[in-house]
Amino acid sequence: MDRRQIDFLTQLQDANSFEACWSVLQSELKKLGFKHSMYGFCTGTTSPDTFHAISISNYPESFMESYEKLGGALYDETVQWCLTQDQPLCWSNDEALSDLSSESALIEELSASYGIRCGYSIPFPSITLGTKAGIGVSATQVSVNEFDRDIAPSFDYVKLICAFFETYAARFPLYHAATKQKYYPLEKLSQKEIEILRWLANGLRVQTIADQKIYRSTESINKYIASAKTKLKARTQAQLIAKAYILGIV
Repeated sequence: MDRRQIDFLTQLQDANSFEACWSVLQSELKKLGFKHSMYGFCTGTTSPDTFHAISISNYPESFMESYEKLGGALYDETVQWCLTQDQPLCWSNDEALSDLSSESALIEELSASYGIRCGYSIPFPSITLGTKAGIGVSATQVSVNEFDRDIAPSFDYVKLICAFFETYAARFPLYHAATKQKYYPLEKLSQKEIEILRWLANGLRVQTIADQKIYRSTESINKYIASAKTKLKARTQAQLIAKAYILGIV
């Protein structure tokens, strides 16, 4: 292990939160020419009805607003790579768009308009059944020729530090970072919502929670569950529990 790797690992070991680990990674990536990045989890299938993503990024707010309106991660080929493949991808959206769906082509055109032309998609192993995770990094405003000449040789090191980040950041809940991030934060759960989520995750039924744990009506418990679904952007109770697990709430 060389000095650069040791220094990076030391900073991760000293980090005391997910946000601190993310900051360490961002700093190192910028040294290598990667201005923007996104780290996220996806749950469900690739169907629009069941697909849900939780992400942390430092892309511009205006880009993220347009990105989400166009379907975001659901139609972003660089994200979909992380859902379907095991090996990292070096990508460039200067390549032909003829094989893309119309939705994906719009995402690529938006990215190009912001100078997001070259980067890597790095998948991570599933942390739980039905969940995929990964990091996408972009050498924003860098031409393909510049990327190939000056940045692409760092591919192996980028893969390594992203793997280090994934390992060390897993020590901390993602929930706090997801509620604090500047763009598209999750709304914070109330203490009662968190308590009920934990009972649900332990296998208790709504009636049992109402009668033996919270001492309120089942209607009240269901209202808390519905509120938590809205805040965590989950469609079903199963998705709610899965997201709570991913975020480190339960």
